[in-house]
Amino acid sequence: SIAAFLSEVVNDLGREQFPTFVKQLRTFIQGSVDFSENDIAADKISIAINGTSIDPQAQEHRLRQLHDAFFHDLEKFEHQIVITLDTYQMASKSLQDWIESTWLRTVERRLKNVVIVIAGQIIPNINNSVWGHECEHFKLTPIDDLKAWCEFCSDLPDHAIKPILIGLKGHPKSVHEMLLAVINSGQY
Repeated sequence: SIAAFLSEVVNDLGREQFPTFVKQLRTFIQGSVDFSENDIAADKISIAINGTSIDPQAQEHRLRQLHDAFFHDLEKFEHQIVITLDTYQMASKSLQDWIESTWLRTVERRLKNVVIVIAGQIIPNINNSVWGHECEHFKLTPIDDLKAWCEFCSDLPDHAIKPILIGLKGHPKSVHEMLLAVINSGQY
């Protein structure tokens, strides 16, 4: 969800880095949750923007206010930030729509210190007229370079890695999982 995404970024980068966002969130919750000893949780953000007693227009207004506060704080970072979204195809439709409209548009127009990496079986349409010209598209292919795998997995000898690489046709996730299984088995 959008709330979970915002929460993850805030928690990963540090709640203290998002004073405007936290203040805005507190005004919506109006004292019903004590944040003094807790991280912001996705369900608490969800309470703030999806309360049942709030009409849809007010919810949309609150969400825009949270976005603005979030983006304001993110813009203040002095160093470059890389945010990675993996398995994009598993995101909810509402999150995908938000990423492809609000999030990527804001990153392109406002957040010059933020780089986004989106990976998955589906990805946002790179032909988007607002942010598409800023994208680089890389198709992930099998990694069949034995030397690269041997460097990656120095815990195993070459003769143990090669049959795994050949048998799994260089599929990165499968090869990685199998190499871990062999290492954890204690056979080498």
